[in-house]
Amino acid sequence: MKFFINIFFVFFLAFSGPVFAKYDFGRESGLNTTAGQSGYTLDSSGNAKDIFFVKIGVYINFILSLLGVVFLVLMFYAGYTWFMAQDDKNEIQKAQTTLKNAIFGLIIVLAAYGITYFVLNNISSSVIN
Repeated sequence: MKFFINIFFVFFLAFSGPVFAKYDFGRESGLNTTAGQSGYTLDSSGNAKDIFFVKIGVYINFILSLLGVVFLVLMFYAGYTWFMAQDDKNEIQKAQTTLKNAIFGLIIVLAAYGITYFVLNNISSSVIN
């Protein structure tokens, strides 16, 4: 079993490089031009600079990405535990509890994101106007 896990991680590390391809969405889609015409300050590379809400958005997206990875790992862990339980009621109960808690945590994270988006959107619109 450890052999297959090691092979999985080797392939994961070997083929995960293309995921990090550089694509500047703002510049290549014309979004930076629109932001400049709307009055946002752009730096030399064409990205919005020193905007408090942009920085908050970057942090929120980073944290949500990490929480998504944690959710995925917990789902795999619960599935693996359930799969390897072999009719052991305690292990099956542990896997079901982990699964329920992971889904409950995802619901809480999505609700927190919705509330944060709503609040920041209303604050930014009141500050800009």
